[in-house]
Amino acid sequence: MTDAPDMQAAVPGPAAEAWIPTDYSDEIIYHTTDHPSEWLIPRGSGHVLGDEHGEEPHDDVPLLKDGDIISFDRRTQHGTGTLTVHHLPDEDEDDSGWSRWTIDPPMPAAPSGADMHLCLADDPEIYGVEPGEVADELDPGTYTVRFYAWVSVPFRYDAKAGELVRLVAGKRAPA
Repeated sequence: MTDAPDMQAAVPGPAAEAWIPTDYSDEIIYHTTDHPSEWLIPRGSGHVLGDEHGEEPHDDVPLLKDGDIISFDRRTQHGTGTLTVHHLPDEDEDDSGWSRWTIDPPMPAAPSGADMHLCLADDPEIYGVEPGEVADELDPGTYTVRFYAWVSVPFRYDAKAGELVRLVAGKRAPA
């Protein structure tokens, strides 16, 4: 399991993939796992879904039923880049063709059905969906950024196996 005190959504860690229930996906993510089944917590004769910290939820949370569908968000890593934020031109400078920022390499294209994001490697609270969004938060300088993508994937609870099974066109498939 992968834990971080907060802002994990903006902190792509060393793992290639990380999973979180879609209902828990927000600007601040406290916990992700390497596989959706790691969110299952045994209770009585079945399982419940852990809370946003991956811990035992309140007693009033009902047991999952065989066949329940739960959507998970999968985060995948897509490398790093260098974001350079340029100084604002002086009033007397020609600013035609001027750009506030440059990025190398360019931000990767989003995988099918996913949303791309980037964040500062050393300050995960600064993140966005476009380099300009991140650059607007920064002083002039050079920064390392991480690229990552989020995509929602449905899983079905298999009570007999006690696991979550990825749905692909209504069939069982490995996560």
